[in-house]
Amino acid sequence: MNALAALTLLRLTTMTPGVEGTSAVASVTSAAPGSTIWVALRIDLEEGYHVYYQNPGDTGFGTTVNWSTTKGTTASPTQYAFPKRITDATSVSIGYEESAYFATKITIPKDFKGKSLTVTGESRFLVCKNDCVPGNASIKVTIPIGKTTANPAWAKTAGNNLWPSGEGMQASAKRKGNEIWLEVNSNVQGTVDFVPSEDAYYLGKLGKVVYAEGGYTIPIYLKEERAKDPKRLKGLLFLQNPGSKPKVLLIDTPIN
Repeated sequence: MNALAALTLLRLTTMTPGVEGTSAVASVTSAAPGSTIWVALRIDLEEGYHVYYQNPGDTGFGTTVNWSTTKGTTASPTQYAFPKRITDATSVSIGYEESAYFATKITIPKDFKGKSLTVTGESRFLVCKNDCVPGNASIKVTIPIGKTTANPAWAKTAGNNLWPSGEGMQASAKRKGNEIWLEVNSNVQGTVDFVPSEDAYYLGKLGKVVYAEGGYTIPIYLKEERAKDPKRLKGLLFLQNPGSKPKVLLIDTPIN
């Protein structure tokens, strides 16, 4: 049996209006000790429906996935791809349409002795169009241990999403009245966007981005009505120079 045939993907979903189906996808068909791999839950949605980002925005609740993995390996918290703003006459939400992916990174130590590893994910989400319905899904992925072999299905599906990386960039945040100024050292001077992972910020639009040598400043507006003042700025920063591939930076920095 080859590695592709040995990769086992299982899913169990409670039927939810607006959801065409759920599935699992892994970045590899087999993995070597000492490697890091990705596993993702995929939610396929009917036209006009959406599910939510970690921070849903003005309505809904965020999608969560509880991950577990074989003893001796570790699973990261849920990784969220860069979402879109979903607006109507009275609110701004953050989420995904068509196909949504929610992933974890699995770290396999060099001294791992198992013949395979199994990753499970238990998800809760809210599916919305005109009305909203809660849903849930379970996935189970078993990956043989051997030589790391890329899964071509990953590049065609989950791999096409904008996952956070941001290597080589640094960020800091400071409060100025009712604004948080996000300062990033990057030479990107094209499209910039930021979506917060906590419900303390106005989602309609960012303040005017100020460019300077070696970086730029992005004003992010605090909501006047918020449960508490945030101590850290957390979220996803989108960066793209004209004609270049976009980057997404995971922001998690103290607010000074």
